[in-house]
Amino acid sequence: MDACIKEISVSDLLIRTRVQPAWDWQSPAVNRLHVVLHVGWYDTVYFLKNRDIFLDTLHCRYSAKFNYDPRDALITHYRYLDDGDLDEIKELNEFERQMDDLKDKVEFIRVFRDGTRETT
Repeated sequence: MDACIKEISVSDLLIRTRVQPAWDWQSPAVNRLHVVLHVGWYDTVYFLKNRDIFLDTLHCRYSAKFNYDPRDALITHYRYLDDGDLDEIKELNEFERQMDDLKDKVEFIRVFRDGTRETT
């Protein structure tokens, strides 16, 4: 588990040397053989477009280093309520549905620290 947490941290640092991400890892924790990651997303549309990115080929290859298949993960998404409490997202609310309808029309431009750009 320690090696897994270290690799996640190193990977995140490497990403951050290239680009300012639209997410933040919050307090990775280890409980027996379980790792709990809280990822804070800064943009609703970005979240809706990328919330399952951990299942892409690159992430799966990276996870294989730990004999781990991301499809075995228990993923729970939450939204913050106006009072600061958390609410599990079981279905999208009205605002999230509007953003979900827009997600394929929105492009995100990543500007890397070396000046190169990438559109997603």
